[in-house]
Amino acid sequence: MKNLSFSAHSSLAFIFRACLFFFAVFLIVATVASSDAQAKQLDLVKQGSYAISSSLLQSILAKEMCSCVFVSVVGGPGTPVQTRADKCLQRSQLPLSPSLISKLLNEQVDERTSSISVTPKLLGAVLGLFQGRSALAVYEGEKRGCRLLTDAELRGRR
Repeated sequence: MKNLSFSAHSSLAFIFRACLFFFAVFLIVATVASSDAQAKQLDLVKQGSYAISSSLLQSILAKEMCSCVFVSVVGGPGTPVQTRADKCLQRSQLPLSPSLISKLLNEQVDERTSSISVTPKLLGAVLGLFQGRSALAVYEGEKRGCRLLTDAELRGRR
């Protein structure tokens, strides 16, 4: 009887130690994965901050939207310009989702001047440390397409 009791006690102790071991391994893996995920998120925030503060994101979006709306004429020539712009934002090839872009940046389509202006919203300005500028892309006709205006050209338009 003592042997049976001893072996049952050993089995329970073994199972308890095995459970503790697996729990410890799980905690270590979860901590490493969590740290890795947090590091990736922090890296994405840093990249996003740079993209807005350097006006890179605004410039790419303005040029891509201009080409999509005025050159490709997404949706056809009879489609309202704002509807085409909304479709183009959904189709944009940026590494951010359209919903995140719309929270960070404001896109304005001016049909009269065939241009698209992209400016940081408050959240985008905060993320870019208030250093990001607006970007303006202008459609210059069938032969020339769209182009971004330089800072000097932007100052001259004001």
